[in-house]
Amino acid sequence: MHAALPFNLAFSATVPFICADGMNLCDKSRPLEDGSGTWDNEETAAALSPDSLEDMDNNFAATTNGRALKRPLIMRNLVVPRALRRKALEITKSDGNPEDNLNATNIFRGAFNVIVWDYLTSSTAWFGTVEVNETDFQLYWYWGKKPGVKTWQDGQNVDVTIQRIAMTFVTGADRPHGLRGNAGA
Repeated sequence: MHAALPFNLAFSATVPFICADGMNLCDKSRPLEDGSGTWDNEETAAALSPDSLEDMDNNFAATTNGRALKRPLIMRNLVVPRALRRKALEITKSDGNPEDNLNATNIFRGAFNVIVWDYLTSSTAWFGTVEVNETDFQLYWYWGKKPGVKTWQDGQNVDVTIQRIAMTFVTGADRPHGLRGNAGA
């Protein structure tokens, strides 16, 4: 649940999770590093459709760097909640355009990996990302100590086993150029 928290709060007005620039994970007016203006990684809210997916893909290609110079990124993943699984798979797996019966070619067939994430709390919000191992993704998860289980038996009753799980971690985000979000409709 903690790993999904930045996504679940991405469009919230008041959030406990902010990025290095003081903004939400997805925001409409992120400051450029050189102070010359703003950039955004929040799409205009729309239901998941071939048209809204194309808008997001085009916005990835129109990404700029910290000095407002064009720096195109390639969208690789479409992250959706379980409620949008069918729609996402129809859009990315169908031979023809799933929105009409004109037998048009589906340009998104096989273009994106669909990741269905059951921990997303919104049934309408969806996200696009670059490959998560690219430096532009900029959402990080660091283990201080990976989960470890310690097991022992209660000295009074050998039928009772006690377990303790301990771990430490932190999640954070720099400037998430490689992540775009749509609150959905």
